[in-house]
Amino acid sequence: MTVDASALEGVSDDVEVPCDPDGDLIGVCEDLGPVRRGVPVGVGQVRVGPAKASAADTTRQVRVTATAGDGSRGMQRFPVHVMGTGPAFDRAPAARERLDPGGTLPLPGGFTNYSRSRLEAVEVSLTLSPGLSLTERFRNCLWRTPDEEGADRTVRCKVVGPSPRWPPTTSTSAPYGPPTTRRGSASRTA
Repeated sequence: MTVDASALEGVSDDVEVPCDPDGDLIGVCEDLGPVRRGVPVGVGQVRVGPAKASAADTTRQVRVTATAGDGSRGMQRFPVHVMGTGPAFDRAPAARERLDPGGTLPLPGGFTNYSRSRLEAVEVSLTLSPGLSLTERFRNCLWRTPDEEGADRTVRCKVVGPSPRWPPTTSTSAPYGPPTTRRGSASRTA
């Protein structure tokens, strides 16, 4: 039996195919015992890790072929659909940063558009630990969830894309610069 998943090469950097020790995405399974036409034989599963942005909303074919004990051959194709998930904020600061009193924390930012659609805007949401606050307020942000001391702890900002929109299946670093109130950016300090 042969499992040909070579069409998944551009989908992810992490694809596993049964009976494929050399990693070329073509597995050849031998010594499966008696194989009879019409009787399923389990050999494992094709596992696909995180998809690349360029593969969003695409379908690829995995082909399985087998030869039965009587010499007859059969083939089956299985579609693998890679879902588009939309924007993912994937270049955020580490979850835990230690700050000195009065210190600032840079906010790197960027996202990947895992879809085939252009995005007019994205929403960035930040939850601030007690005692932290943004150094400036921006017109494109909403502050929610005041804590016991009355400080806003959740900030949601709508970041408008460049003209006309952010392209599909691309990764974009947001234009975060020094603290300013430019339209389409947010503060780099918290």
